[in-house]
Amino acid sequence: MKKLFTLFWGLLSALNIQAQSDFPIQFADKDGNIIDNEATLVLTEYESDAFGNIQMPTNLYVKNLTNESIQIGGIYNIQTLDNGIFQTCFPENCVAMSKTGTFETGSGSLGADGLKNMQTEWLPTENGKCVVAYQLVTYKKSSYNNDWIIDQYGPTITLDFTFDTTGTSSADSQMWWGYYTNGNMDFLGTGKAETFDCAIFIPANHDLVGASTIKAIRFYANTASNISDLKLWISKDQPSNIETIDYKQTVDIAVLKDGFNDIELDIPYVVNNQGIYVGYSFTIKEADYCIPTGGSYVQNSFYIRSSKSVSEWSVLSDFGALVLQILIEGGAYPECYATADNFGPAVVELGQSVDVPIKITNGGKDAITSIAYTISSNGTTTEERTIQTDEIFYSGSAKVMIPFEADATEGTVAKTLTITKINGKDNTASNNTATGNLTTVANLMTWPRNVLIEEFTTEFCVFCPDAAEGLVEFMSSNPDLASRIAIACHHAGYYTDWLTINASEKYTWFYNDGGRAYAPAFMYDRFAWDDKTPVVSRGNYKDYVEARIAEESYACIELSTSFDNGKLNVTAYCGRGWDFSSTPIRITLFLTEDNIAAHSQAGASGSFTHQHVLRAVNDTWGSMLDWNDNWATYSYNFDLDSSWKTDNLKVIAFLSGYDSNDPTNCKVENTMVITAGESNYTAINPFRANGQEVKTTYYDLAGRQVTNPSNGLFIKSVSYQNGKTITSKVVLK
Repeated sequence: MKKLFTLFWGLLSALNIQAQSDFPIQFADKDGNIIDNEATLVLTEYESDAFGNIQMPTNLYVKNLTNESIQIGGIYNIQTLDNGIFQTCFPENCVAMSKTGTFETGSGSLGADGLKNMQTEWLPTENGKCVVAYQLVTYKKSSYNNDWIIDQYGPTITLDFTFDTTGTSSADSQMWWGYYTNGNMDFLGTGKAETFDCAIFIPANHDLVGASTIKAIRFYANTASNISDLKLWISKDQPSNIETIDYKQTVDIAVLKDGFNDIELDIPYVVNNQGIYVGYSFTIKEADYCIPTGGSYVQNSFYIRSSKSVSEWSVLSDFGALVLQILIEGGAYPECYATADNFGPAVVELGQSVDVPIKITNGGKDAITSIAYTISSNGTTTEERTIQTDEIFYSGSAKVMIPFEADATEGTVAKTLTITKINGKDNTASNNTATGNLTTVANLMTWPRNVLIEEFTTEFCVFCPDAAEGLVEFMSSNPDLASRIAIACHHAGYYTDWLTINASEKYTWFYNDGGRAYAPAFMYDRFAWDDKTPVVSRGNYKDYVEARIAEESYACIELSTSFDNGKLNVTAYCGRGWDFSSTPIRITLFLTEDNIAAHSQAGASGSFTHQHVLRAVNDTWGSMLDWNDNWATYSYNFDLDSSWKTDNLKVIAFLSGYDSNDPTNCKVENTMVITAGESNYTAINPFRANGQEVKTTYYDLAGRQVTNPSNGLFIKSVSYQNGKTITSKVVLK
């Protein structure tokens, strides 16, 4: 249940028919101030949560006035409920009701002098009212069956909610902002129980934050029960002592929960266009991966210091942005503002449609949940269409799959996509179009996709053994996915070690960050998930692999390998459905070795064994292929070092583009891995594509059919069950 912040209490009456000040538990506010018995709270303020739902919070607490633990609960009578649900998470369990009536919460313990958040609210779906009378009770053990039963009835309060969108809500001038927007997270730790100071920095005169007031801070607790102390803070300088900074607020540990926690500031902080650090400090009881990060590198997005391991403030933005957001109010926040990036070449078969991934960026304060669009080409524009999207929060981006229909004839045509509406309202962005080429072909071959995983790791990397263990666990838990994965480890990214080769150092170019790199880090098919770099942090292995496998490939590879006098001979047989890359298609061969004993692996307890170590490459950026129609053959010989164990060697081959000016334009189209010395070449399968062969016919160069061809150059025509026919020149002996 979300803790929300905008609130107005109207104490219309305090009838005090019977004084209840001596009752052991009382209604209170978050500071422990007692609310009069029989008071009526007029609640009119509302706010959207992170999922777009309207919530009207009460911010009610219950206070124990004694020095003993008490078993407590409540009885509430829903007198009016025009729509939506009334929800209370007191004293222990959350219960949501969509009807009027009288209900009992059940019992729970409240410690001596304790203050407990009732987490009670109305979630309306349209304008209306909700009126609830809520009474506190205490419990005792039944002498009959030892169950908890109501002992005494205590003070009562009336909650009078009115939801009216024609009124004024401070939520209209609020928005959540942070360098982290949404999506997958990773968690860091030092392997010690200690105190951590974590922060982001917001520069002076920030477009959105500068003229705003900070109302609340949202942070993520991986294991709330492991936190023993927590402070939120704001400082104009990077603080040396948290206790003496501009603004500091201690958070009641009892209200924390696993996941996102939204904490209202006791005193809203006016930014006044100053540069500020916003952060939180906490102590953990046991060693834990407790610091959440997400996304890729963003300047100013993650600073950290700890009481034992990291004594001075350090920048860790390379691991992604700190998962921290602020609720700001009073500034000018754009609405319904979305832009689209130009898209790369796409292909579709005649009579079919294809979903094209297009990057949509949200520049408005509200999350995008739907977009309307048109597609134009050759002077014709389609009707406006609307599709639902996963939530895209402010400053966040996501690849949205837009369906494009094939043209009536084969060829390449320029297409223009226009984002016309956001969440049903006109898109106010002036740059609301994206362009790209769509190629329509008659017979489009596709193959199942395998995934190339490249890991950056070194023996100096403390977190790398944990990342390697996570990858092994993922593969053992998902054997079907593991069978379609090839892995190569580059010993680079965080210093180098005795297993580093020149090519691995050059691959740090993919970080695309001015020479900065980190480890552990991963690439999946060199696919740029955020359009900035194909390099991502550890974790979420299954999500990345499944996302890549879901896309069919326009290329295939089969391999034949053999040992010969200190060499490994490799021949790759390649096919393509179309010319899928904006740069010449290249083939890269990796030679990897497993089961190499580490010299001195940081972060490992006991011995450590390296797997998937990159030993050699045919060419760092791949060799261009000589295509015959859509087929190509490539051969290469690896010189084998005498220290390499041949039984532990694997060959990885992959087809990709290479754009020396853009690390995001080098995507791998397909991959094949094989144990060195083995072969998976069938001479037929690579060219069979997505159908079963039904007929093969040979012709001479004059076009005459040949019944029993031998010894010469012929034209081979293969027909498949899916109606496709592939023709190629072959030499028969």
